[in-house]
Amino acid sequence: NASTSIKTSYYTRQPKRSSFLKYPLTLSQRIREYRHNRCIMAPLAYTVIIALIVTAFVGLLLALPQFLLGILLAPLLRRQKWIVQFLYQNSIARWGHINIMKVAGKKNQGATKSEELPGHSQTINQRITVVPGRVYIHPIPQFIDNIAYLIVSCPPREAVGKLPVLGVLVDCGEDAIVKAHLEGVYKKYYACFYTQNKDIEGIELHAILCTHRHHDHTAGVGALVKELTMKRNGESKAKKPILVNAGRSGGDSQPKLYEENPGNVIVVGGAVEQVPYCNLYVQNGCFVPLPCLSLRNDDTTLENDMNATISIEVIGVPSHTRGSVVFALRSRPAPDIISTSSVGANVSHSQTHLFTGDAIFTGGAGAPFEADLERSRDNFLKNPKKLKSKNGNSLIRPQAGSLSTERCFAEVLLRASDQYPSESSSGSSTQTTLLYPGHEY
Repeated sequence: NASTSIKTSYYTRQPKRSSFLKYPLTLSQRIREYRHNRCIMAPLAYTVIIALIVTAFVGLLLALPQFLLGILLAPLLRRQKWIVQFLYQNSIARWGHINIMKVAGKKNQGATKSEELPGHSQTINQRITVVPGRVYIHPIPQFIDNIAYLIVSCPPREAVGKLPVLGVLVDCGEDAIVKAHLEGVYKKYYACFYTQNKDIEGIELHAILCTHRHHDHTAGVGALVKELTMKRNGESKAKKPILVNAGRSGGDSQPKLYEENPGNVIVVGGAVEQVPYCNLYVQNGCFVPLPCLSLRNDDTTLENDMNATISIEVIGVPSHTRGSVVFALRSRPAPDIISTSSVGANVSHSQTHLFTGDAIFTGGAGAPFEADLERSRDNFLKNPKKLKSKNGNSLIRPQAGSLSTERCFAEVLLRASDQYPSESSSGSSTQTTLLYPGHEY
């Protein structure tokens, strides 16, 4: 009886499946059994392989035209930045771009207090000192994240309250916000010096420097110049006998540079950039002739000449656009100008303030829309032999291909630390370089 109760644990022949179960299989169990049935699954596996091969072949046939089309369109797709370079400049693109940024800028700004100035950021409390007591920089928010910059020059001590504060603007996307900040900055910082002179009502803006021609940097230039022109044409000469000219930077080569332009305003842009309303075209290495206000007072002449305390050099950075420039403001006069001001002379701590537009940001650089991507001889990745011929004294080529932004950065870095010959420079002087990008990123 004991031997008959022992269960067989092995078989000498293939057993039937039913011998393992003492109860009928359920439907799910039967399906699982069929899943492992060779007679059923082997033909089905062959069917799956054939279906995959046929599908892949059909997909290849369908993708072949797209593949051939991609090969044909590749040269055009590599040059899709031409759309930005050429079509972006028309009036429809300008209208769309500006209005989209204005709507997004208002949404980004949200609700503001009545005493706050318009803009995506409250920058009224920010003031950077260039020359103590004379020259300062005020950031002005524009659109969603653009930033313009107002450079002001206060008159010397003997002319305080008699000559206005001079202003130079770097980029102007929204003229309404610029005007609001001109008024707000004046009231907060400079109006206290003119309580006895009611003829002076604000900052006298006489120059607009444009880093490049894109609409978010130039859209407000025309309206701002027009309003300044109308305002100054309506002023009485007898009421305000203050003259504006290029001061020490004028010379014989630039007669009546400011006097002959509408509103005594110059609009500065790159020589090949086609900046709207531009009337002073600059090139790499030149210095911007800054405005000067003068007033005849008895036997003496009072002056507020920006050229006596600072200089603004032009650095060409052709990449984001072909005529993009960086304006390098330095806390000393240009090398060809002899300063008679004690403030601008013998500066032991030299400062360079770089207004880079879209050429350089704090986190990168603007897209090289107008770099010559197709020229392999200018691309070190495609032509590494050219890299061996470059050194620290080599000129920076503008056609940089995919490396154009790096080359522009190297040029700006080199020029920012460049000490041009000056009697006031000495080996013991220290230098600080500050970056002012066209956007807040």
